Amino acid sequence: MINATITGRVGQPPELKTIAGGRQLVTLSVASSNRKDSTTWVRCTIWREQLGQFVMDKVTKGARVCVAGMLEEQAWGDNGDKKSLDLDCTTVELYDWPEGGTVTPGITAPKARPAPRSTAQAEESPF
Repeated sequence: MINATITGRVGQPPELKTIAGGRQLVTLSVASSNRKDSTTWVRCTIWREQLGQFVMDKVTKGARVCVAGMLEEQAWGDNGDKKSLDLDCTTVELYDWPEGGTVTPGITAPKARPAPRSTAQAEESPF
């Protein structure tokens, strides 16, 4: 397994599954593009309850996220000829915050910075 950090957009709404023993599993797919205009899809699994609840509450389809965890390639298909990338997430950062939204108690979304003013805009013309 490899530690990986992937930044991209969520391809579908996160899904919550309850498995044997009452454990909950949250899954989502993240699309990451490189400079060659190709897209790589990564299936993300979240086992941690608090992180899974955050994802279910705040992450939506199309949201920009940064996910990190252990990356593993999975072979599937009749002859194992198809492969997928799976990431067991330990952290999820959300780049598209709701306007003025609260993420966790006591932590609010970052405020947008005003655009810097160029020197041409700052100076007034005498004419």
